[in-house]
Amino acid sequence: MKQVSLIFFSLLFAHPCLAEEGWTARLEICDPDIRSEIQTLPTPVTMLDGRTLEHKCVKTAEGKFIKLFQLTAEEILTTFYSDFEPGPAYGWGYNGSTPGPVIEAFEGERVRIEVINRLPEPTSVHWHGLELPNRMDGAAPHTQDPILPGGTFTYEFELKQYGTYMYHAHMHQHKQLALGLMGFFIIHPKLAIMPQVDHDILLFLQMWAIPPHSRIPDAMAMGDEFNFFTINGRTAPGTSPIVVNPGEEIRVRIASLNEMPHPIHLHGHTFKIVAEGAERHNLLAQPSANTVVVTAGQTAEIEFTAAEYTGDKSKPDVWMLHCHLPHHVTNNMHVPPVPGEPMAHEMAGMMTTVIIQPKESAPQDPPTSPTPPSHPHRGHGDHDHAMGPIMGRYTGSIELSNGRKFLASLDLFKVQEDGEWRKLKGVLT
Repeated sequence: MKQVSLIFFSLLFAHPCLAEEGWTARLEICDPDIRSEIQTLPTPVTMLDGRTLEHKCVKTAEGKFIKLFQLTAEEILTTFYSDFEPGPAYGWGYNGSTPGPVIEAFEGERVRIEVINRLPEPTSVHWHGLELPNRMDGAAPHTQDPILPGGTFTYEFELKQYGTYMYHAHMHQHKQLALGLMGFFIIHPKLAIMPQVDHDILLFLQMWAIPPHSRIPDAMAMGDEFNFFTINGRTAPGTSPIVVNPGEEIRVRIASLNEMPHPIHLHGHTFKIVAEGAERHNLLAQPSANTVVVTAGQTAEIEFTAAEYTGDKSKPDVWMLHCHLPHHVTNNMHVPPVPGEPMAHEMAGMMTTVIIQPKESAPQDPPTSPTPPSHPHRGHGDHDHAMGPIMGRYTGSIELSNGRKFLASLDLFKVQEDGEWRKLKGVLT
């Protein structure tokens, strides 16, 4: 996920202790008593276009071992895909990204999460689906005072469950969730699930309503106003693929806090729905499917065996994995193209691919998700310009209402006016 903080060195100064000795993102168990109970470490999770949150093992004065995390809620800029205009979109995220980094821990561990608020308004963090003390639930103002701008609140609790969970802001939710304050919370079981999978992949689904040529999402949008649909903060054709080998076992964990359900469909495979919202289903309660519906506030886990390679060994097999609502596999479908300037909407939005490498072939760089036809401009101009990308220059005469004419040169921009999505506007130069 190509995301940058609003302030150039914010990650250095916002999280100073991450540079100290002991911080790591590797999969480990801090408490030796719990470590002695775990015979087999699971496959670490992988968030495509994302990362795992660093932690530090801390021993308290009382002799308890705690896994310490730091989360900073802050303003960010995020790029959905390389041709997104008018440039990186404004949002709110954790530690420089939306979704925020993955919190990964083990059943039975005690975690301490220090939340720093660098937003322009109060916030709090809710640990979605976790069983914990009421005062740690993060539902301000009911269970705690809001975390004021510049303030810090420390959450601490024992992990009594395992599975796929989420964390997210729980103040002014329509606004703060719409701007991106959310992330995965993965808890591995003490007793490893066998047989182990070869890949454990995370996909966080988000929807965005961004007015044309604006960088700021409309936090009050509902229904068909959403025009960008992302997986881990990226839209196709910018999403990273799931690259596997034939016959490998794959687990995909999916999370959503959207206002709409997303029927996630995988081509060419039948999978098992092994968990929805909490702990793993009993073996007899794991239905076979090729589509799973992930609703607001829900997580789901699916598992499947990567299909045998069926190609000609010159290129990998590519299987689509996408939301099956047609509008959700588009980018900015509401915007009609300017005459003479093609805009492709297909093979975009909430979509990635499962790429199966050829057997007995030399390693090769995996392709990205299918790329739609280009959306060219003769000259993009300055993406910071409030009126959007430049179309070109007009040099000629202008006739006034009184009939007088004069020579003029104009830069033509695409703009939104009077509720219309795309018009041309001339700026006298």
